[in-house]
Amino acid sequence: MIQRIVVLLVLSCWILSCQQQHSKVDVVTIAFKSQPLDSLTADFLVHAHDSMDTWSDTLVSHISKALQRQGIDTILYYRSGCSGCEILIEPGKPSCDCNSTELLSYLYWQYQGQTFVKKLDCCQNNPVLRTSADAFNFYYQNTSVLDEGTQFYLDFARYNKEHPDKPRFLPRGPIHDGIRYIHLQTGAHQIGVNVWMGEYDSKGSPLFLDYQWRRKQWEWANRLENLPVVFGK
Repeated sequence: MIQRIVVLLVLSCWILSCQQQHSKVDVVTIAFKSQPLDSLTADFLVHAHDSMDTWSDTLVSHISKALQRQGIDTILYYRSGCSGCEILIEPGKPSCDCNSTELLSYLYWQYQGQTFVKKLDCCQNNPVLRTSADAFNFYYQNTSVLDEGTQFYLDFARYNKEHPDKPRFLPRGPIHDGIRYIHLQTGAHQIGVNVWMGEYDSKGSPLFLDYQWRRKQWEWANRLENLPVVFGK
């Protein structure tokens, strides 16, 4: 009788363990539905170097829609490069940069508490990897400040529309400059950020329009620039 109870307990534990593992696998499988993502990337790679458009922007638009069809609505796109700059290519090595404004391109998303990232370039279809949630956490921790930046430009555009005889102008930045671009979508909420590096000093202090949201934009972009090194397994 005791042996039968022990066997039943062992079987119960084994079944429970299998169910837990199956549940875990299901979460990863859904988050890693990579076939549509891979197909989209492969199609774009064929003509990547022939396009004059910002290649990763177009690809991210299609991948984001594929993720949304999977029920994923928390997506962050990060791209950095240099507008109008010359890129030096090592002899004998293929260039994986699509153009000078997209030297680094990453797409992050969250699903059931986990964060994933896919690197985008013009050489290969990079795998989806698990990564840190820092890309999103920084925004959640500074939402009210960062959203002030979006409101600033909305108010600026509205003023110019309402005062066509007295328009306001923003200071002009350098022609050739490092650019970091962030687009975050969480459900119906979206925020877009352009960080022109020539508008800041080396410590992230704005050279003009010294608002707190401008400092936070630089900090967010700087963090995203270094995040890929903390990929988890």
